[in-house]
Amino acid sequence: MVIKTESCVFSELRVYPGHGQRYVTKDGRCWLFIAKKSRCIALRKVKAQKIRWTVAWRRLNKKIKAGELTRKRKRKVVRIQRAINGITLEDIQKRRTQKQEDKLA
Repeated sequence: MVIKTESCVFSELRVYPGHGQRYVTKDGRCWLFIAKKSRCIALRKVKAQKIRWTVAWRRLNKKIKAGELTRKRKRKVVRIQRAINGITLEDIQKRRTQKQEDKLA
């Protein structure tokens, strides 16, 4: 089961359902904060890059790689041809190379 998480606007940490606090500005924008600590610092307009425990500071000071949070490596799919029960692999390859008229005859 996959749990839908959002990220904190200030610290960029994961906020799980039922946690955090949503702050709505006068112009209607919604901000999601993980804790009162991050909400108070963000509302004072302190840059997240200057606070050591935020992801922005860790990214700026090369403690984590920039793409490490979002991207996972995917394995390349390798297709392998195998013999089918009763037909060898060589026979299958011969039938593929045959022309259409030879197959019908």
